[in-house]
Amino acid sequence: MQDNLKDRILDMLEKDKAFRNAIAGLIGYKEILERIARLDRKTSMRIARLEARLSERISKIEARISKIEERVSKIEERVSKIEARIAELDKKITEVEARLSERISKIEERVSKIEARIAELDKSILELRSQVAGLSATLGMVVESEARRTLREYLMDQGYRLSDVRRRMTITVDGESIEIDIYGRVSRDGMEMNVIAEAKSRVSVMDIVSLVNKAMKVERIKGKSMKALLGFRIDDDAYDKAKELDVMLIQL
Repeated sequence: MQDNLKDRILDMLEKDKAFRNAIAGLIGYKEILERIARLDRKTSMRIARLEARLSERISKIEARISKIEERVSKIEERVSKIEARIAELDKKITEVEARLSERISKIEERVSKIEARIAELDKSILELRSQVAGLSATLGMVVESEARRTLREYLMDQGYRLSDVRRRMTITVDGESIEIDIYGRVSRDGMEMNVIAEAKSRVSVMDIVSLVNKAMKVERIKGKSMKALLGFRIDDDAYDKAKELDVMLIQL
């Protein structure tokens, strides 16, 4: 009877497609369920591992984000302090600029006053120079006038006669103009010569040397001359130099 059942099942499997498919489905269903269960276990394990790894990575990312946020907070805090400092500096700079502007205005005002005062002083100095020049010219004329009078009296006491006296005479020698305060002619006992004299408020050694140099040049065209220096004050060392260079010193 089993043999007949087998034969019938085999015959139906061969001839009945629907039966054949049904049997095939029944035979593979358990295996499929087992495979699905195994696959589900594997999938669950992989998902669990993935979740653990993702959770770990997320925790690390969150920790990094937390650190970044902390750093950003610190940076924002520093930026806020910097901005506050900049605002404070801007305020100070504005105050300093205002003070400097005020000081500059005062300085410019003082400079203007100083410039005006300098202009006044320049004008006063020019006027003073003009006055001094006038006084110098007047004093020079007084000195020269007194020198001519004193020289005439001195020479008369020495037995000389002074004639043809000229004041501030200019003599040209070899193209050079030489100015002489007092120029004239003296004579005594039939001897006659020129007299070249300079009048100074103070007579120094340099004045003696200068007079001798002038006389040497003039003598080249005018002949031998008598040299004299007259002054209100005569330096002590001038006497020896005058004696050495044959120059008469006469105190006014």
